[in-house]
Amino acid sequence: MSGMKAVERGGSRARPEVRHRARRGAAIVLAAAAAALLAGCTGTTELPEPTMASSQALETYGGVAAAITGSLTEAFPSVAITRDDDRGPRIESTSGEGCVVVVGPAEARPSLVQAAGGWDELLAVLGPALEAKGFAPVDGERQLDGGWTGISTLDPSGARFELVDNDRTDLTLRIRVTDPHC
Repeated sequence: MSGMKAVERGGSRARPEVRHRARRGAAIVLAAAAAALLAGCTGTTELPEPTMASSQALETYGGVAAAITGSLTEAFPSVAITRDDDRGPRIESTSGEGCVVVVGPAEARPSLVQAAGGWDELLAVLGPALEAKGFAPVDGERQLDGGWTGISTLDPSGARFELVDNDRTDLTLRIRVTDPHC
């Protein structure tokens, strides 16, 4: 991954900020793996055909993600939802999907599912927030490998919102864009 720095190994000898970056890197790898598993679980691994340029997607979906996380923060104030500033909204090139705008991942600790008291209670808050932004209703969580559970939903422009949960919650929003080069 570009922008990632080498991390000193050696446990307690590493500075606290280096250990934090190492944990953050591991969390990102786990989130990507969980998202890949979730995509496989939903029956499709690719995002729908692109409907907008990256400039429009970046402008639109940064606000959409902020509104959704804002709803969750308001409903569950004891949960810290954070996003590493280095991993803000960005354009990525993928082998099968072309150019994709990615907003996130954001991480919630402790788990939003645990804080809510279960998936039904979380979806009672998250569902209306997603639907208000044009996403399809979520019919329930899916079981994923490694003890993860998650949901995935699309909006009419082909953006996919994914939330995966275990002992923490990872939230990601992705949309293919029409840009010929990333």
